[in-house]
Amino acid sequence: MNSFFLDSTNQEIDEICFFLSCFSFEEVDGDQEERY
Repeated sequence: MNSFFLDSTNQEIDEICFFLSCFSFEEVDGDQEERY
């Protein structure tokens, strides 16, 4: 996952982070904090 973020542009990272915030926090509550 980290290498994917490094290869992405800042705009892509912003979109991905926005998606992950909306999606992951509901799906995996405590797990998401540990991964990042």
